[in-house]
Amino acid sequence: MATPTYRSINLTATLLGIDRRLCIVILIAAFLVFRHFTFVSALLAFALLWSGAYWLTRHDPELVVIVPKALGQRNVYDPGKTTHERKGRFPARFAQSTSKKGGL
Repeated sequence: MATPTYRSINLTATLLGIDRRLCIVILIAAFLVFRHFTFVSALLAFALLWSGAYWLTRHDPELVVIVPKALGQRNVYDPGKTTHERKGRFPARFAQSTSKKGGL
């Protein structure tokens, strides 16, 4: 006997039409704006942030999940650490150019 699978399992959890984590961040940001400025500015901040989050959620709902995970990862390959540096007094990025056209 097969187990029924419900469509709601694969849907993202949303509040006000946007991802719930984004909604909570937007509500906190609007509250902080309200604490420092006026109620109208808090409503304006909420409306702008909510419209951007709504567009993002409709455009690519998985981006809200991918970006925080990517920010939590450490860099495995850093091209700045693997460049060949000149031997001498200064590294290559601080060395002066020998060309007559200018530059560093």
